[in-house]
Amino acid sequence: MRSWTLLFYCAITLYTPLMAAQANSAVTADVDQLFSGLAQATSEIEAASLRHKIEHIWLDGDGPTLSLLMSRAQQAAAGQNYGVALTLLNQTIKLAPDWAEAWNRRAGLRSQLGDEVGALTDLSRALSLEPRHFDALATQGQILKHQDKKMDALKAFLVALQLCPNWPELETQVKALKREVEGQDI
Repeated sequence: MRSWTLLFYCAITLYTPLMAAQANSAVTADVDQLFSGLAQATSEIEAASLRHKIEHIWLDGDGPTLSLLMSRAQQAAAGQNYGVALTLLNQTIKLAPDWAEAWNRRAGLRSQLGDEVGALTDLSRALSLEPRHFDALATQGQILKHQDKKMDALKAFLVALQLCPNWPELETQVKALKREVEGQDI
């Protein structure tokens, strides 16, 4: 009986990481396919739909515990209970340090709380994990613009817009910032 238990334990131990790797590969393939569609989107509505699908995949935690922590953090932030939200996001990052969306969400909260240095650090980590994270790039651009680093902000916005075309709000930001950085035509 003990040998069967040991054999079962070994099989599960070896099988679980393989299943996780396969699941991550499938998610990556889905995101890649959505980005491909996003690059070819011909309307704002199509682009917005694809953008939201990508964001939904990014937001999906790797397991019920992480999803629950993220959900509770969002609820706390929406209820303006920022201390609880920050604690939950800190815990989420501690459990899943390779989850780009957790870093992005904490960056957004830190920015909202006025901790721009912390937010930029978190955004840097999010972008190192997912270089195509257009939301992180847009937030980075907003913070840099607020810090009067307009050229750097414009670069972040342009990369985000290149990854995610047909984003009207971002296009408006880029046009306005280009006029400030490059000047207006006479």
